[in-house]
Amino acid sequence: DLLILDNTNIAGGNSVYEVVHQVQLQKKTALNQDRRFDVSLLINGLPVIHIELKAPNVPYKKAFNQIQKYIDEGQFTDIYSFVEMFVVTNGTQTRYISAGQNLNAKFLTAWVDKNNKRVDNYLSFAEEVLSIPAAHHMIADYVVLDSESKSVILL
Repeated sequence: DLLILDNTNIAGGNSVYEVVHQVQLQKKTALNQDRRFDVSLLINGLPVIHIELKAPNVPYKKAFNQIQKYIDEGQFTDIYSFVEMFVVTNGTQTRYISAGQNLNAKFLTAWVDKNNKRVDNYLSFAEEVLSIPAAHHMIADYVVLDSESKSVILL
């Protein structure tokens, strides 16, 4: 058996966590450009969370549009087809969405803390959602497949 994500052994045991940044991808067609992904979180060598960053004076929605552009260009294929969650931020506003081929901006979600207060700052978001074991739980426990629409849902 091949075990990629061990739900019983989060933040320890056999799981390896890595963060990579500025991964360069070659263009898929002659009309496109080479691309560079900002940040990806890997669990056991597979990129499962992709983060697109923008400057504080740029709307986070531009990061969302950039991800959709990369999807349209076929960049989230091969090993990057394992991405389950996208995060977009400009540092002061942070949102997340489940990965898929047809993203819809109305599903961009703000994280709320245990007191139901929105977490917009990217460092606070990273601490609450993207740290280990939180990121592992997010992928292992809150990602489900909608077999009807053949898409990933992030609860």
